[in-house]
Amino acid sequence: ETQNPTSTLSIKSAELTDKGVYTAKATNAVGEAEAKTTLNISGIKPVITTDLEAALQATKDESMTIKLTATGTPKPEVVWMRGNDELAPSDRIQVSGPTGEGEDTYIITILNVQPEDQGDYSAKITNVGGSLKSKKCKVTVM
Repeated sequence: ETQNPTSTLSIKSAELTDKGVYTAKATNAVGEAEAKTTLNISGIKPVITTDLEAALQATKDESMTIKLTATGTPKPEVVWMRGNDELAPSDRIQVSGPTGEGEDTYIITILNVQPEDQGDYSAKITNVGGSLKSKKCKVTVM
């Protein structure tokens, strides 16, 4: 006879399709017992599927575009950075994210590039499942 026997079900790398009701059933000579639990998955941590290029040369007074692709559930939010500074949309900075189902590309476009736009660009990708940072893209302005 074993005191306090336990059984464990582990799901590694859970996905949305794993959510639902799970039932454990134990049977022995004197009968059976059953326990149910519901697994809810509120989010899946973002994953970068195409990271930033290591380097980019931009031409003064023209536009430049940096993009990455990332997945996650729900679709992640992306914050673009130059060095340690967050880049907010403005008359010169255009930021776009996924526009529809299956669209996972995030883009930042800098219009009328100037020498002060030179630097290391990166992106922080976040959803309820977690967050991560992209590689850096070193932008030089010619």
